[in-house]
Amino acid sequence: MATHPQGRAQPRAIAAKLIELAHARVDERGRWSSAARVLEFQRTMRLLGEQIQPRSRLLELGATSTLYTTALARRGHRMTVVSTRQAYLQKARRELNEHALADQVRLIFLPTLGALPMQTLAHFDAVLIFEPLLHLLDDDERRRMAGEAVRLLRNDGHIIVHFFPPASGYIRALKLAETHPDQIDEATIDRVFESHILSSEDTAGALQFEAEVYLSLDEVTELFASLGVEFQDAQSLNGIAARREAEFLELGDESPRLFEVCRDLLEQSSRDPEIIATGDRAAWVGRKVRRH
Repeated sequence: MATHPQGRAQPRAIAAKLIELAHARVDERGRWSSAARVLEFQRTMRLLGEQIQPRSRLLELGATSTLYTTALARRGHRMTVVSTRQAYLQKARRELNEHALADQVRLIFLPTLGALPMQTLAHFDAVLIFEPLLHLLDDDERRRMAGEAVRLLRNDGHIIVHFFPPASGYIRALKLAETHPDQIDEATIDRVFESHILSSEDTAGALQFEAEVYLSLDEVTELFASLGVEFQDAQSLNGIAARREAEFLELGDESPRLFEVCRDLLEQSSRDPEIIATGDRAAWVGRKVRRH
């Protein structure tokens, strides 16, 4: 059967349009918008389904939301969750009790993630680090946290982390400058480019937000490689829909067939280095290597 050239071109045209949409403008709330959160959650849960065996023993470090804790407990995983936020733990206890999941989840409060209280031999099947690599600004703190994660991970177990690549961080900083020109000055932008850190302490006004650190794919890989964890996979979670997640998800209602095509394109392009660099939040997967 002959292949029509325009048939081959159609997916490319759709991809080009999505990329145009993704970078045409950045919504004011960036990844904090609900649509961005929904897309990140959907794609992270799909990734976890591929990497984690049923009824695994999971360690979630630095949790700030009950979103993944509850969803993974519902899937039958046995979880230990360590958080530096008492408010999160209180909310988690309520939700887990409401859904009869409290017996599957152990909740631990610690002021820091660099010295975990578990002294047993490594036994977790996977460690999930969804927030710490986004907000731990100090190199030594990140390394101590990563070291504790690896210490408690069994051989051949997986580490799954979220991170913000630098190019995505620059986009976020520039958007803040656009929406809050009286708060973000030239010096603030310069510091983001020099330090890969965006902090409200560096702003000219009273704008408040949690500080962010932007790490490249190579930096994340090197951090864990030095601890005996080999790289397995990396992908952008928001991908070509970054900063236009609401429009992307609305395609599911407006044109289900087109949405299927676009979702496939997002998935297929998510491992492209350029998409990882500019697609907002990204995920990294590593495997702990056996040490003889």
